[in-house]
Amino acid sequence: MVDVLLVFYAPWCYHCTALMPVLTKLAKTLEEEDISIVKYDATVNDVPKLFPLDGFPTIYLIRKDEKMTPVLFNERRNYDNLLKFITENSTLNLKSKNRKNKEPENRKEKEILSDKDEL
Repeated sequence: MVDVLLVFYAPWCYHCTALMPVLTKLAKTLEEEDISIVKYDATVNDVPKLFPLDGFPTIYLIRKDEKMTPVLFNERRNYDNLLKFITENSTLNLKSKNRKNKEPENRKEKEILSDKDEL
């Protein structure tokens, strides 16, 4: 089981279309994490009552251990804000970021050592 970033969209929505490349970049960043990004076309599928929609796109994070209490994303829809939202709200700490949206210290140390090895 993994956390899910659930994006309700409409194909005709300009904001949704503009968000798709951001989601692709986010998916590449998170490919080693326990996070799935799911795009849900709300124009052809019934939306569960658990997810009130106030417009498109509407984004929720569903934590794997709290499926009945999704967290609504309510910021500007850009890469940095989405990554920060996931980092701060995911069930587990991300491997590449800590809760303060910084790389873990041991990862930085490894990169520094790697750089020295190459000299």
